Amino acid sequence: MYDHNSAWCIYCLTQKNNKPYSMYEFLISRIKDYIPLTDSEARVVELLFVKEYYPKNEELVKEGSICQKLFFISEGIVRFSQLSEGEERTFTFRAEGDFCNDLESFLQKAPSKSSITTIEPATILSITHENLQVFYNELRYGDRFGRLATEQVFIQVVNLLTTFNSETPEERYLRFVMNHKPFIQHIPQHFIASHIGVTPQALCRIKKNFWVSIYELWFMNSKPSFGIFATVISIAFMQECIQQT
Repeated sequence: MYDHNSAWCIYCLTQKNNKPYSMYEFLISRIKDYIPLTDSEARVVELLFVKEYYPKNEELVKEGSICQKLFFISEGIVRFSQLSEGEERTFTFRAEGDFCNDLESFLQKAPSKSSITTIEPATILSITHENLQVFYNELRYGDRFGRLATEQVFIQVVNLLTTFNSETPEERYLRFVMNHKPFIQHIPQHFIASHIGVTPQALCRIKKNFWVSIYELWFMNSKPSFGIFATVISIAFMQECIQQT
């Protein structure tokens, strides 16, 4: 199963070693996580996906419009949001190595129920619905890619709904940090607060209370694995309470 940490580590390692790791190589490596590709098929992929650049706070998809493309994030972070009773709610994030769009709008050509907006400048590779059909037809396992990618999106949505309804805000924050450790410092605090369903002030209190959680986890309960302990420690050190304007 693919996760954010692995994609981020691959990207950072190649940059650190000054080895070129182009956005198309990144895209092809991600597609290969789902299906095998020949060299000729990889060239087809490069022809079908178009490079796009988006500044900070730019909408890839606007709520109420029809989502026309499937996006692959080569660099940057985007957030999904909805307007509810006049208030914007951020409900998930996607970052380097992720495919994203409003799937229902894209497949049914219906108005999107959410907006997709960049949090920082982003480099995107996109493919239109029409070219995606070419992708399915020209690649031996193109249909399998579509099925597996759709299944993954479905699982992510179900997990998001299940955990939000069953977890406390503290548990949601811990899960959020564990799933977004490589780039959490790039996400403004008010978006994180909105994502876990609390105010920015409540998020500050949650983060301050993590030191108490560390004490209880390590000294009052049976000692957890080092990995769990290290994760909780990293949360306390990684994030400071930032006042958002």
